[in-house]
Amino acid sequence: MTIGWIDPTDDVMEDIDGDLDEAGISEAEFKSIFYAWSEYLLIHNAALNPNISWSTRDRAMPFSAEYGVDNDNIFKGQTRGQRSLYEFLKKRFSADEMAHIEHALDHFLETSTKKSPV
Repeated sequence: MTIGWIDPTDDVMEDIDGDLDEAGISEAEFKSIFYAWSEYLLIHNAALNPNISWSTRDRAMPFSAEYGVDNDNIFKGQTRGQRSLYEFLKKRFSADEMAHIEHALDHFLETSTKKSPV
């Protein structure tokens, strides 16, 4: 049972509109991809805000040394196995379309880590 999820903001969706068009996917389809991708990260990588102190991180997941998302490998951990998100997407999308999907996801990471003006 799912009681909540993370959804990209409207501003980010507007910013990645070109990538979605190039990949030939709808906003709803991208949000489904985003949900599956982010759920994995939150469960397996504790993709916590970089401004959270290490003591808080240690209390949240004391058994893991990895936090955050590697921008050079945004599908890390999701590329193998019977239910690999990456392999599922590769069957549906061309290499060029996958590059646009990865760019769209990476753009979300970039915008989510920008600091707000004080």
